[in-house]
Amino acid sequence: MHEPGTELWWESVRRLGVSRDDVPGFDDHDGTPADLDPHDIIVFESTPAKHIVTYMLAAYHVPDYAAMMYVPHRWEDAGRSLKEWTVTAYAWMIDEGSARQREAALYSLWVDFFEVPKRAAFVFPRLMRQVRQRDELLAASGPVPWEHKRAAYQAAALEPARHASLARALIGSFYDAYGSVEPVEALALFRSIAIEDAAVREALESILFTPTRWRVVGLVTVDEADARWRRWLPEDAGPSFLVEIVPVDSARWVRGSELLYGDRWLGRLLHWCFPFDTTIRHRREAVPHDGPAAMLCRLEGYVDAVRAALGQVVEAWPPGLAPGGQ
Repeated sequence: MHEPGTELWWESVRRLGVSRDDVPGFDDHDGTPADLDPHDIIVFESTPAKHIVTYMLAAYHVPDYAAMMYVPHRWEDAGRSLKEWTVTAYAWMIDEGSARQREAALYSLWVDFFEVPKRAAFVFPRLMRQVRQRDELLAASGPVPWEHKRAAYQAAALEPARHASLARALIGSFYDAYGSVEPVEALALFRSIAIEDAAVREALESILFTPTRWRVVGLVTVDEADARWRRWLPEDAGPSFLVEIVPVDSARWVRGSELLYGDRWLGRLLHWCFPFDTTIRHRREAVPHDGPAAMLCRLEGYVDAVRAALGQVVEAWPPGLAPGGQ
């Protein structure tokens, strides 16, 4: 990839079927291209290539998320060559762009590509093969599905110079809203690397070796045959119910966490803040509580065991990390 706007860059664009005339004339904008408001760009009835090329060029001139947020709008319509071109365009911004361009590109990748599993599966491995500045890319990879970043993480663990960025990647894998992690493998990586940043080490130790404590204040069993219930469940979901839990210390969340009451296994937490339709036939059992509002979560486990724990404090461990499993 060449610098956007140069003749060599336009040559790569022409191979996508886009000409200069197809792209809004930034030079005709009142003032300099840096004055351009990306929200004012109009690309009606454009092809996916024209759309993506236009906003990547806008992002070059106005390096912030206001331009890059539009890039993925036509991603699902894009063909293979356009997607490959787009990945290369992001790689240029990370390796060759200014600090602002790099920051905008990484943020765009994080929220619009890495948080969407199918997009992440295509984009992340290709970027890791192309970019030279892999540290920031690793650090932004928290939401990338674990199976698509495992190899990159394992390779980084073998390079001491990348241990700091890998540690940040593990933080994101656990703590990002859409973080994706296999905790047992993450623990093995943690134990294999040197982490000099005390705050990062402390954050990882906290989640790997210390459970989150919750008070169980409610239990909701539902008519699982109701289509309104099934619509929010994955196709392979087993029997499940809802629990209302209140954080005792912190509200840290890892999907699939194992809920334990003493040494008794209650189930596996699978959906935080479940969008429950209360018109579905259901039964709610609850105990009074003060303090923070309860979180409604879907649990696959044992109803009677949770009923016995109503009003009690339980522990949530990332899957595979409960005592005896490490």
